[in-house]
Amino acid sequence: MKKLFSIFAIAAIAACNNTPNPETPATPPPAPKKSWQGERCFALFSGKDTTVLRLMMNDSNINGNLLYNYFEKDRNMGVVEGKLTGDTIIMDYSFQSEGKTSVREVAFLLKTNGIAEGHGEMKEQKGKFVFVNRSNIAFTDSPLLKRIDCR
Repeated sequence: MKKLFSIFAIAAIAACNNTPNPETPATPPPAPKKSWQGERCFALFSGKDTTVLRLMMNDSNINGNLLYNYFEKDRNMGVVEGKLTGDTIIMDYSFQSEGKTSVREVAFLLKTNGIAEGHGEMKEQKGKFVFVNRSNIAFTDSPLLKRIDCR
């Protein structure tokens, strides 16, 4: 207990020293967010519609599978591959729908209780659909895919 009190006393005295050191910045830069590693799965079940996203992350590189199964619409499923930057994931989604292979960008925002898909204006570029302006991707009106157990 005395040792713990001594540590707190030393820390308090050190905190009172307000003389800035010219070699160190006044406020330290924020620590970079640590990327999660391994597999994470997310799903949204809304009425007769289903969205399932399975992601594997290694550093900031991500790959996995994405399934959209909407009632009375063609089901499409395929693979995703991309990167995590901050709390935003931008990936290429290569999928099969109506007997045709297509590629488009998808964006997801990591949240504490799940992941939200982003939507924005898209254009075709070199055979795939990409976001016109990534800074205008909207995540606010998207239903949240909840984290689920990967089975």
